[in-house]
Amino acid sequence: MYTPLGQNEIRLLTISPTPNNGVVNLLQCTLSIHSLDDDAASCPEYTALSYTWGSPTDTPVRIIINGRERDVQPNLASALHAFRARSQFGPVWAGAMCVDQSDLAEKSAQVSAMGGIFARAARTVIWLGPASDDSDLAMDFLAAFTKADLEERFTANLQNGVWSALERLTKRRWWSRVWVCQEALLSRDPVVWCGTKGVPLTQLVILNDLYSMTIWNDMERWKDYTLFLKVPFAFCLLKWDRIRARLRDNGGMSLFDMLRSLSIGWECTILHDRVYGVLGLCLPGEREVIVPDYERDLRDVLIDVAVRAIHTNGFDVLNTVGAEVHKSVRGLPSWVPDLTIPVISAGLHVYDSPDTDCRFKANVHPLHDAWTTLFHNAADIPENERRLLSAVDRQKDIFVMYGVLVDIVTFASAAPIVKHRDIDVANQTGYERWGPGEEMLKECESVALDTSRLAEGVVNPYADLPGGRKEALWRTIIYDTSEMKGKRPAPDGFGELFEVLLRGRRPPSSPYTSPRNEESTDMADSTGARMGRSRKQQYSPLALLRCHKKVFFLTDTGRMGLTIRGVQAGDLVVVARGGETPYILRRQAGSETEDGWGYRFKGEAYVHGIMDGEAVHEAVKNGGKAMKFALR
Repeated sequence: MYTPLGQNEIRLLTISPTPNNGVVNLLQCTLSIHSLDDDAASCPEYTALSYTWGSPTDTPVRIIINGRERDVQPNLASALHAFRARSQFGPVWAGAMCVDQSDLAEKSAQVSAMGGIFARAARTVIWLGPASDDSDLAMDFLAAFTKADLEERFTANLQNGVWSALERLTKRRWWSRVWVCQEALLSRDPVVWCGTKGVPLTQLVILNDLYSMTIWNDMERWKDYTLFLKVPFAFCLLKWDRIRARLRDNGGMSLFDMLRSLSIGWECTILHDRVYGVLGLCLPGEREVIVPDYERDLRDVLIDVAVRAIHTNGFDVLNTVGAEVHKSVRGLPSWVPDLTIPVISAGLHVYDSPDTDCRFKANVHPLHDAWTTLFHNAADIPENERRLLSAVDRQKDIFVMYGVLVDIVTFASAAPIVKHRDIDVANQTGYERWGPGEEMLKECESVALDTSRLAEGVVNPYADLPGGRKEALWRTIIYDTSEMKGKRPAPDGFGELFEVLLRGRRPPSSPYTSPRNEESTDMADSTGARMGRSRKQQYSPLALLRCHKKVFFLTDTGRMGLTIRGVQAGDLVVVARGGETPYILRRQAGSETEDGWGYRFKGEAYVHGIMDGEAVHEAVKNGGKAMKFALR
């Protein structure tokens, strides 16, 4: 059925019209080859179809293509039948039919061209499937509302079934398929079709914007409604204009930024597609380096992505490396994130703030004079390496970084995580979180305040804080930030909010209490034990989010911090020249080489008191030296 494609060629599917005699026959289609070259006049206007393939266990539907009977998945068949009823769609490009799926070489080439196929299409139809579950009601609402009157109609539509219909519509599988990001974002004006009804996708962009604003302003009222909850594509709706502008003005985004942003809940049948499925949104230089190849080992693909990310984004890639126990790809180096798992670690930089004062600067700056001194003191590092931030040995899959050994972990909590459903967090983020329980936070407090854990002769590093080690603790729990976007330092008044989180009451006295007003705090006495939502929402969700899948730890010098699961006593705290946050490394037994020890990368860490270069300056003051760390 398939003849080979030339360079920059695609197949288009032409659907034969319904017979005039009204007899229901098998759907008949014709495949033809066309060139996408700019000077090619033979390529007609076509419709690109964005849809879900369905499950292999679905009962196939038989159609006729080029005179031969062929089984297709029912969702594609329903879309083609809908297209036949609307001749204005013209020829169709549908991946399952227009690409020879049995030819891996052709499949790889067509995947590389996918972005151009959707960008070149005269129109893109997003097919959600046949009408069901009151989808007509939802589609009619989407077609009718305007931005001006939507807020007014929110309340009216709570009782008439529209909201439930919208929720079911946004839970359809299309919204979680990884390929749909580039298919929608690269298209001219994509239209969402369900059954016999269609609406511009921009209507859902507007709906998501207004819904997000409304839910932030009145969480209690909206806590039972889950529109866009756990819907991966909601991120694209939220960032729609921004991403489209970057595609238009810059030609794309960095691959690493795309993978980090689109890391939660996306589905794909072939794990390679976690990477290949977003390549069309990436900068041209990225697409030249990472070329789809389904015959290549997935491990090598992920290493290539990590190396490219280091080249374009520096050490930020290390911030997304999750606990090794969660990695599913065998043999992956410790410094390479597993992009196939459902959720990629967000890292400490959980914000995208243009304000550089918000960013951590544990390394001060890679070009700071302190590093010149530290490398000068390192006689064992060759002269030609002293200006390097890092190096990659692709043959051995080793990542080399240079930095200073700051501390040693002496205590790490045993994964202090319990399942916790927090409405505030869920409403703000759209996801159920794993957060620290109250008892676990109290245990961390007990450990942090136990001065007997300080080694003999060690001076408490937090003695100068007004609230001492307790202040260091509550600041550590939230990375010393005051907002979801990372504004820091946190205000002193957060100390008493920590007490409320742990004990449900305001402390009788607090050395770190800041002036308050009735409207912003509204603290009650012991009978009420509550505070105004505006302040409570500032600390409690921050604590839950920052502690998400983190463990609390202490160090040999009495410092405290948060890091990823799997860290244990004896692990090293390192500040790298190229890294804005400290890292936890573990010396690998039997890994001695001519260049020194080998290490396993365990994760980044928040260590209170060294996030702005203090450890680097201290190393210079004490005559310390730079070290070479080979990560395996």
